[in-house]
Amino acid sequence: MTYNNSDSKKAEAYSASVESEDVLLSNLAKPSIKSFFLPDAVYDKVTDIEAKTLVEMGIRGLALDVDNTIAKYSEDLPAPEIISWIKKLREEGFSLVIVSNSRKQERVPKISRALDLQYIVRAGKPSRRGFIEATRILDMEPKDVAVVGDQIFTDVLGAKRAGCKAIIVYPRGISENPLFRLRRLIETPFIRIAKKSLKGGV
Repeated sequence: MTYNNSDSKKAEAYSASVESEDVLLSNLAKPSIKSFFLPDAVYDKVTDIEAKTLVEMGIRGLALDVDNTIAKYSEDLPAPEIISWIKKLREEGFSLVIVSNSRKQERVPKISRALDLQYIVRAGKPSRRGFIEATRILDMEPKDVAVVGDQIFTDVLGAKRAGCKAIIVYPRGISENPLFRLRRLIETPFIRIAKKSLKGGV
């Protein structure tokens, strides 16, 4: 088999990519780093999260992100499948609250009212402040609460800083904004590593 210069460069690039991911995996194996950036479960969409799995993880409450997690950025109301999913979880005995960085005055309150949930806006994620307040609203210890969101560097990091568990989901409506796709590209190595090293959703 022969390779031209282009093939050689592609092979070198692939090798460098694999090596970079291996180095990242090695670094994330260190408890001090891993505990802050790797989620406890990864799902394609939020409605894939089932009550049974949450019980197995020791979770009784959820702190939900809004933008691209339970609603597309362009949506002012939750989709029917989101409403049904939350209703089912509440019937199973789970408590939920919304924690958002949004500064829009009407959007989060409107979505929260549609879901009959309390909410926290301008949470300052990845600050732990909003998540600690969420645990107070839920009247639960942080270890019993999971943060559900679509971003490693806000939702997962903030959850871990607050002592909560973290569940990452693929963003709803990611194709609507090229910046979302760029952000997801940056976060992809962490998500790949989580899928390889953690048990949970896929």
